[in-house]
Amino acid sequence: MPEALLIALPVVGGFLAATRLYRSRFRIARDRGYRFYFRVGYYALILVGGAVALVQLVWGGAALYGAWSIGPLSEPLLREVLAEIFHRIHAGKWPLAVLAFGLGSLAHRFLNLRPGAKEKHIASAIFDQDFELMVEKSLAEEKPMMITLKTGQVYVGWAVRGPNPEQERRWLRILPLASGYRDEQRHVRLQVNYAPILKDIQINDRHFKRKIGRRVRAMDFEVVLSIDDISGMHLFDIEVYRIFDPDGAKLFVDPAPAA
Repeated sequence: MPEALLIALPVVGGFLAATRLYRSRFRIARDRGYRFYFRVGYYALILVGGAVALVQLVWGGAALYGAWSIGPLSEPLLREVLAEIFHRIHAGKWPLAVLAFGLGSLAHRFLNLRPGAKEKHIASAIFDQDFELMVEKSLAEEKPMMITLKTGQVYVGWAVRGPNPEQERRWLRILPLASGYRDEQRHVRLQVNYAPILKDIQINDRHFKRKIGRRVRAMDFEVVLSIDDISGMHLFDIEVYRIFDPDGAKLFVDPAPAA
């Protein structure tokens, strides 16, 4: 039993590190079968190695400091210090196991603090997911998307939430900029422009409170679309749309800022 616990501590530490570090956390969500177990084992080995290195660094530094405080290093004393360091490598299995577990449970608190780490590793986890890459690109470039449903209805808007590799996306929530439909020739006909009212909400929502007796929020206009109902989507640039479809672009008085 004690020997099993000795092995279990680094493994549990590896599990905690793998499921909490952005570097592996989002990839694990897409792993299947044995990949997950190999990833946990990989981190467990790293933690054991890190624990050994840390222990030897601390003990070796303490031994050298003690030798320095006594006086100049002599050859016999140096051999004694090195012998003590190598002896420690083969001793104290329990402290190493506990330290490996501790490193695994705390690593994410420091390594996840790097600026942009979360976004970087999310992008790495969804590199082969075209739908999620489109949503991520829309958010990164602050451009709305044009989404066409199987019914022919069209929405132009911004995704409210970014991709999350840890969840299977079945719905897409957007804040619409405009809506319309595709005609029989598949040309886009935008009919409703939400930009003016969204702009009013952003600038002064007290206007609506005076008119209807309550506040109006941008989230009140959010639309939830089923992924299964989407037949196509792409980034939407209002200025480019003005060039290719001047008549349709008349719906927009001026480009609306991203919400």
